[in-house]
Amino acid sequence: MRLTITIVFFILITAGYSQKKGTLKVITNPRTAIIRLDTILLKSNTPIQIQSGKYMLKVWAPNKKLQEQEITVVPDSNIMILKTLTFQDDYLSYQKQLKKYKFKRFTSRFLPIPVFVGLSVFNFKRMSSVSEEVDIQYNRAVEAETVFNESVYLDDIESNRNTFNHAKEAYNKELSSLNQAKVIAYGTVAVGAIVSWYFLRYAKRLEKPNYEDKTLLSHFNFNYQENNGVNTFVLTYNF
Repeated sequence: MRLTITIVFFILITAGYSQKKGTLKVITNPRTAIIRLDTILLKSNTPIQIQSGKYMLKVWAPNKKLQEQEITVVPDSNIMILKTLTFQDDYLSYQKQLKKYKFKRFTSRFLPIPVFVGLSVFNFKRMSSVSEEVDIQYNRAVEAETVFNESVYLDDIESNRNTFNHAKEAYNKELSSLNQAKVIAYGTVAVGAIVSWYFLRYAKRLEKPNYEDKTLLSHFNFNYQENNGVNTFVLTYNF
């Protein structure tokens, strides 16, 4: 939308007044770019008739590079100019830094906790499985001990003693594995809590990159125009 406030200081209509003009149309990408021809504000893809002569065309949009071009308008000419604005180098650098910041912040806040929760669940399941195996080996050792104690014959005593010793060694081995599994499981919880706390603090300390765009062209304009023999001063603002 373009709002134009016109303040007419004087109007001079001259019969038969004629000067050679040309037509200019500027098409920009993005369409919302500010287009200035000397002191005149133009609208993208909208033709305008101007007096013949040399002009300085400037096109700019937020975060984009300012483009300038000298234009020579000759009588009865029809000029069309296409302008595609590219991002400023500082803005591109800012976008890269912003992506890195978001990635670091996201991974620091949300990656450690799921990882350590998963490891903890796995280790506690392993500890539970080892604990069941300890119970099985304990029952076997108790049974072997009972059989050994009830042995009467020498051959049975020796055989049952060996069976009992093997069962006791198997039980002690599984019991040692259970203790190791407990250390790993509870250690994972402790380390996970410490590491997660550290990365949460690290995420809070990350500094978000800042970028301030400099206004190179303004929407405001105050200029003198002549259209169809009418001379006016025009104050304009483009939304």
